[in-house]
Amino acid sequence: MDIFTGGCKTSASDGLNELKEVKRNNALHIFINQFKSLIIWILIVARIISGALGETIDAISILAIVILNAVIGFYQEYSAEKSIEALKKMTAPQAKVKRDGQVISIPATDIVVGDILFLEAGDLVAADAVDKCASFKCVESALTGESESVIKQQATLNQNNIPLADRENIIFMGTSVATGTAQAVVFATAMNTELGQIARLIRSWY
Repeated sequence: MDIFTGGCKTSASDGLNELKEVKRNNALHIFINQFKSLIIWILIVARIISGALGETIDAISILAIVILNAVIGFYQEYSAEKSIEALKKMTAPQAKVKRDGQVISIPATDIVVGDILFLEAGDLVAADAVDKCASFKCVESALTGESESVIKQQATLNQNNIPLADRENIIFMGTSVATGTAQAVVFATAMNTELGQIARLIRSWY
């Protein structure tokens, strides 16, 4: 699909339109995982040897490094899990689409590439889609950091690698409609959306 010229191809579903879950661990398990690295065990052995040889300062220094590493690793992994949960809460539970000539409400997880979304003020956008309408506004602060709502309109963008904030013909999963109504053709779902790419990056921290 060429999102810059507005073309769209219907394709087989890549699975449910939802961000992939990560295996949830409790806080204790996450902390214990920080000590599974070979380097950490080498440091622990070095700390024991230093202590046995009476090199107290070296032993304390190594112990401090091990503990600091565990604390930092725990914080990063625990934060990553919470971030994935927060992203999932940004996704729409339901969406209005055109199926068999009729506009119906379906679970957002059932959306596939090629569906036409029908959106109005207050709706959460359930997938990445190309805007087919003249003008309406979306709130994209979750993706771009821009607090003001931005105008979305049917347009042809002839460049590649355009920043998200400048893609005026694209609406994104997890954003919300501020004013107006629109129809948009879905070109990406689930982990293939911009929100999904963020989730993928967070998952890579594990």
